[in-house]
Amino acid sequence: MSAVTVSPEPARWRRESLPQQQPGVTVSAVVAAELATHGLSQSDLAALLDLSPATVSHRMTGRLSWQVRDLLALDLLFDQPRGWHLANGLVLGAAV
Repeated sequence: MSAVTVSPEPARWRRESLPQQQPGVTVSAVVAAELATHGLSQSDLAALLDLSPATVSHRMTGRLSWQVRDLLALDLLFDQPRGWHLANGLVLGAAV
């Protein structure tokens, strides 16, 4: 009987494929950079996420925390591995 080697995690979750945490980098800063890269506005993002422009604005400024479902939707919108926006401490609340 031969041994079967199984990767402990799928390729899309390998640690080296995830962003490295940068001190002071927030989810909102990452989202702002992605919006600029793709030529999108906060209003465009609101429409894509089916949120009001005010809600997106409040999340970008830290008045509201990002929701997990929105961060997972951002992964799809910006063609990132699932969970990319949650990786390395870029998570909800104080890290907005």
